[in-house]
Amino acid sequence: MEYLEVLIAAVAAFLLGFLWYAPVFGKLWQKETGLTNEDVQSGMGVTHGVSFLMMLAIAYFMGTGGYGAHLNEGSIPHGAFHGMWNAVRFAVPLLIINYLYQRRSLTLMLIDAAYAVAFFSVIGAVIAALPLYEAPPLTLEDAQSALEGAQEYLKEQQDALNALTGNK
Repeated sequence: MEYLEVLIAAVAAFLLGFLWYAPVFGKLWQKETGLTNEDVQSGMGVTHGVSFLMMLAIAYFMGTGGYGAHLNEGSIPHGAFHGMWNAVRFAVPLLIINYLYQRRSLTLMLIDAAYAVAFFSVIGAVIAALPLYEAPPLTLEDAQSALEGAQEYLKEQQDALNALTGNK
């Protein structure tokens, strides 16, 4: 995974958010949140800046580790499906919990939950579409070397613990 994939995925998610909360659901969302035009415009730079940083973080975490390698093995629909599955498993349930406690409307919950699903789907699709970096395959020699290094480290730690406790 290269950082360009993360940047492109975050930009795509940001553009989706602009479309979702401006021309598509903007007026309805604003009515449901009770925000005025002045409220929406206030602090927009900070709101957008922090939101974009969070989008970068989400794209990075979706694209790294075993999960990212799995996304890079698939197609755009494959990535979109896994993004959607993440939203359905994690983001939407959390959003529902928060909205229930905050006594938010069902309309607002549906707008934001659908956005979460679309948001994660876009990030998954972009990461799957842009396998800009492919990690070299792990060889048996690499695994043996890592295991030997781990064993040596554990022995050093055990020796240090024994020295501290007086055990041999």
